[in-house]
Amino acid sequence: MALAPARRATPVLIQRVLSSVPASQGFSLSNTHKLIFSPSFSFQSSLFSWFLSPAISKHPHHGYCQSSFPNQYTYESSDFEADERDQDEPHIESVLKILFEVKELPTEEGALGILGESGVTPTENLIFGLLLRLKNEWRLALLVFQWGVSKHGYSGFGAKVRHLMIWILAKHNRFDLAWSLIRTLHQHSMVTSQTLLIMIKRYCAANDPYRAIKTFYAMDVFKTSTSQSAFHTFLRALCNHRNVEEAEELVFLNKKFFPPETETFNILLDGWCNIMVDLVETKRVWRQMSDCCILPDATTYSHMICCFSKHGNLFDSLRLYDEMRKRGLVPGIAVYNSLIYVLSKENCVEEALNILDKIGEANLQPDVTTYNSLICPLCESHKIKKAYSILDDMIHKGVKPTTETYHAFIQAEHMRGKLDLMKRMRRDGCGPTAETFLQIFENVSKAGQPWFLLDMWAKMKKYDIIPEPVHYNIVVHGLLSCGRYLKARELYKEMKSKGFLVDPKLDIMLKKQEAVISNKNQEKHEAVISNKNQEKHEAQVSGLGEHVKDPSGYKRRRYNKKQALRRLNLKKVKHQQKA
Repeated sequence: MALAPARRATPVLIQRVLSSVPASQGFSLSNTHKLIFSPSFSFQSSLFSWFLSPAISKHPHHGYCQSSFPNQYTYESSDFEADERDQDEPHIESVLKILFEVKELPTEEGALGILGESGVTPTENLIFGLLLRLKNEWRLALLVFQWGVSKHGYSGFGAKVRHLMIWILAKHNRFDLAWSLIRTLHQHSMVTSQTLLIMIKRYCAANDPYRAIKTFYAMDVFKTSTSQSAFHTFLRALCNHRNVEEAEELVFLNKKFFPPETETFNILLDGWCNIMVDLVETKRVWRQMSDCCILPDATTYSHMICCFSKHGNLFDSLRLYDEMRKRGLVPGIAVYNSLIYVLSKENCVEEALNILDKIGEANLQPDVTTYNSLICPLCESHKIKKAYSILDDMIHKGVKPTTETYHAFIQAEHMRGKLDLMKRMRRDGCGPTAETFLQIFENVSKAGQPWFLLDMWAKMKKYDIIPEPVHYNIVVHGLLSCGRYLKARELYKEMKSKGFLVDPKLDIMLKKQEAVISNKNQEKHEAVISNKNQEKHEAQVSGLGEHVKDPSGYKRRRYNKKQALRRLNLKKVKHQQKA
């Protein structure tokens, strides 16, 4: 596979690093109360300190790999789906109440003692349900896991509970604790390839592909099987988080152990077509697949047609569709969705509707993505009436619109129409969301309507949407562009008080605006002073005045400009007569 040599990893170096792994005492239950009850505690595992060492984790091309937003976590339902059985556990709510009460206790023994005195038996279903509910509270989740281990040991639970605990720790970037727990499980022969794949997925999600690669090669250390399926799972995790080049490197380096097949190239094409949307790289991998004498399947054609449609390439999309049919491959719903999108984008709405009819003839059911593929291009081309008619037909056929559907209309609607759509979204139970307001702020800022921008900012709180840094940045930028300096400065101070990151461009714009206002005030002040000096000078030049005796008997001098000028003229006349 034609890859740049500078971007290839060195498996020999990775194996050499793995061979020097030190020993460890494992996951100590007696010492973990420090990390549970002390937020500032940082536990370092001696076993996998090599995973955390900067000298090793520094990739020659990526630098130190860290998560871009280490404090923002998302729950991946694809890893651990919520079981229905946790809803049947009657003690979940009572145990959760106890946990949040013992959270403030200074020692772990006291917390575990209260849980033991509660009279609740920590069954596997109960522990799993509690861990799911505490997926965003890793300290309490670890306390629940310790409670279960203290009663039944590590073998008292299935692999799903142990894997969920590892996933929660890794999700919160506590990879040191996760590796320590894995080492202890390894001592009990409970580590499988699925255990390490969880760590690989979390490293990829944390934007650390190099440690994910090292974890994959560490499967030999733990004596777990590295099957073709596990290798494909690893590649898919890399591609899903925009590390497609690293995935290609691994395919090239491991082609003797894991010979490339159709699914291997499908994973790479999925990364280039749907994640990166890079048409040049997509064509290169397509040619490489042909060079390796690997036949494409329906999934391969689906990825290719999707990529061409996103780039508006109608000719190649239809060409691949015909080629797919000639080879006897049955197109799926994703292929028809891509064709509908590219036809609608190229102003071939009638042909797109014909494709929609073919979906029913192929015994396929149009989904919300199918209708969104029609609605989005129509809204982009400002064919609102046609888009609304398709929306009505969509609802009539029992397909519920999603947030993406309404966002397409919001992009094209006028200001009053945006408000009506937000009410409709609220009624249908799909918003409005933070992304909804983000799109509205962008549109209103470009339109130069600061009054509507402030009105939507107030409505954001009405819909219980918490503003994020990107909302503040766009609104402040829009207000400054419209000359609303005072309100922009107020929101800017509010954003900084919350500790949000500020766009450097806003600092520059605010400083320029302050300089302009300062110059205007200075010019106004100088003009006022100049006018006062001019009036005073004219009063002095006016010369003589009259002594008038006021009613109180005091004399004061009153300047009368006309009399003073008349006297000056008389003096000039007398001087000329004498001459």
